[in-house]
Amino acid sequence: MSTKRCSTPETDRTPKRPRHPHGDTGESHYAFSPAKNPPEHARNECPGHSSHAKAVEVDEAHHLPNSVTKPNIETWIGRVEGTASSSEGISDKSVTDVAVQTDSTTFPVDIYSVPYVKLSNRFAKVRRKCNDLHVDLDHAKLASEAGWTKFWRAEAECRELRKLVSEINKELLEARKAIDESTKELQEAREELDESTKELQEVREELDEVIDVKDSAVTDARFWRGKCIDMGGVPDIADHYDDYD
Repeated sequence: MSTKRCSTPETDRTPKRPRHPHGDTGESHYAFSPAKNPPEHARNECPGHSSHAKAVEVDEAHHLPNSVTKPNIETWIGRVEGTASSSEGISDKSVTDVAVQTDSTTFPVDIYSVPYVKLSNRFAKVRRKCNDLHVDLDHAKLASEAGWTKFWRAEAECRELRKLVSEINKELLEARKAIDESTKELQEAREELDESTKELQEVREELDEVIDVKDSAVTDARFWRGKCIDMGGVPDIADHYDDYD
């Protein structure tokens, strides 16, 4: 069973057939066979088996010249492994002479695919970071709203407390005024008490004088009563005064 391969611009070029050692006969050593050389439409049909890619690579390696096959294969390997770049002397155009075989069809290897994948990965990472930053920003907004809500609630409570403190200060001021008035009244009462104390002291002094006068009078009365008794029968004063001592 012959191996079919896909058609590419480079592989479509039919290599020159070597001349027969006995070239005088005019007959070629390689006879044309429809099975070995299928028509153009048959060659364009690619089999779906993965081993076909290896067969195509071997067939191309045998039919293409060494000067063309080796650089193309090395370039293809470098692009597949992601090690080749335009800075290493590789052309920026798409290479289609050596194609990557898949189960369905062939497609050219684009040298921009590797940088595109890298940029796509970087873009995905940046987008994930942006999403994380948006999530953090949403959390920060929620925390900020909660903080502002607490702030305004505390501000309202502070205003109420300020009103209460103002009312208490007014009451305290009135109480201080009342205390001042009470202090004045107390001072006046103390002054009146001092005056009363002085008056009481004067009354006591006068009372003491009266008591002294009384004692002196009683003493004189007793003396003269004794004198009268001695002089002859003067009635006793106690008989006339019940409270006389």
